[in-house]
Amino acid sequence: MPWRHQQPHGQDPELQLLMEVEQSRGDVGGCDTEPEQLSARSLQLEPTKDVGSSAISPPHWELRSRFTKRAFLSGASGALCLVLVLNMIGKTSWFGRATSNAATVVDSVSDASLTKNSCARAYSENCINRTCCGEFTTCYEKVKGWATCRPACALGVPEEAPPWAPDADKVPWSCKIIGKEPALPSWKPSNSTPSLYCYAVTLVRGNEPELLRRQLSTGTGIFGCNEYSLFSERKMLVGPSPTGFVSTIPIEGPMATSQNNTKDFVRAWRKVIDHGVYRQHHWTVKVDPDSVFLPDRLRIKLDQHQVSAETDKVFFRNCFNFKSIQGPLEVMSQAAAKEFFDSIDKCREQSYITSRGEDWFVGQCLQYLGLWSIKDWTMLDDQYCTGSDTRAPCGKDKAAYHPFKTVESYMRCLAETDDVGPRVQDPPQHA
Repeated sequence: MPWRHQQPHGQDPELQLLMEVEQSRGDVGGCDTEPEQLSARSLQLEPTKDVGSSAISPPHWELRSRFTKRAFLSGASGALCLVLVLNMIGKTSWFGRATSNAATVVDSVSDASLTKNSCARAYSENCINRTCCGEFTTCYEKVKGWATCRPACALGVPEEAPPWAPDADKVPWSCKIIGKEPALPSWKPSNSTPSLYCYAVTLVRGNEPELLRRQLSTGTGIFGCNEYSLFSERKMLVGPSPTGFVSTIPIEGPMATSQNNTKDFVRAWRKVIDHGVYRQHHWTVKVDPDSVFLPDRLRIKLDQHQVSAETDKVFFRNCFNFKSIQGPLEVMSQAAAKEFFDSIDKCREQSYITSRGEDWFVGQCLQYLGLWSIKDWTMLDDQYCTGSDTRAPCGKDKAAYHPFKTVESYMRCLAETDDVGPRVQDPPQHA
């Protein structure tokens, strides 16, 4: 893939409030504060420990900042301002709750609207003894007494995390499921031919976990392949499947969020080699988490090319503009996959092969090894390949469409591809 984009703030539930706070600086009616003092970034958060216990409890925090000091010293007006701002900040899991006396007021205000049977909103509210509002979220425990609804949950803590992330406090997630376990989806695992082994490498933050959870619920993307693997920096619980709970295989982190991601994929490829599942299937397919991938449609196209996957060392070029293999969908035969995975270190010795991102590495490595490429521009519709500023509706002919950074856009594209499409009739072009 060309690179992994960091999710725009407006698309990340965990960052949305940061934008709201930044946009509202100095705009709280009746508060005698300066804009800088209302900045979420000016709040210094320090975890505190329960008395008599060494376990850090994330719902309890001590807020120390010039804003809180000034609010307490400003009398009734300052106290009211503090309540308003803390109530706004308290909506996110990464600030937790304050341990000051004002926190009691804030909690009483926020809890007053809750009924016994009210649901917990994703990321922000404690779901202990409450159900999750979102259908595609699960109540995961961080520490005893504190859990939030999330589409997925990565165990432990990251080696790196931005200061606004829920993991910035360095308190590990247990990811124990609280309450009723999610229902199993109704789709059935594929036994279609030619058989596909598909894999994806995902971040544990941002939009990718949510996209994967929705794909899992619908049996689309890599979950429509005969076998699949997910890799991430830490083990991440994604959700239920007809054959059991799906989790990622950890490759250790941290992982890059830019185009310089080849080292991440090398670690993932080591795991692919160790598992050896790709040796049991006709084709190996790497898919980006934000690709709308249709495995049945790919099978039709592969049949058309009449390749003997066990003996022909073949990969597909799928980007017309660059005449390259594009990262959102990388397809190679069983024979080609064996050659590629056996020769990764040989390719890494060539500096020009390692000079760019993962899809450049794959394409240049396969070419360096002398493998046979087939040009098929009908496999992938990738906006990074076409260079278009606008996204046309997803059609009924491509095997994959990319990129779709939100669940809404992903599901809309999936709905637009409601037909497997006609069998490709054009003769294959061999390079």
